[in-house]
Amino acid sequence: MVSAQELVLCNETNHGVHPPNEVSVNQLRRVALHNGAEIDALLKKHRGNIRAGTPAEKVAEIRHMNNNLLAGSV
Repeated sequence: MVSAQELVLCNETNHGVHPPNEVSVNQLRRVALHNGAEIDALLKKHRGNIRAGTPAEKVAEIRHMNNNLLAGSV
């Protein structure tokens, strides 16, 4: 079920209150999990298809975080 806050955010983005890139793709993926037809249409209109990361994208993100952690510990 889509929360009222998520729907308000999407509608405000649709009406120009917020720029479409203000919300991260990871946040949009969580919103898209609700499978609400209205939200899905708004997400697609402003950001294209929002989907879960592929296994390769997830591995790349983990490696990126690991490298950042290693660089910070030197």
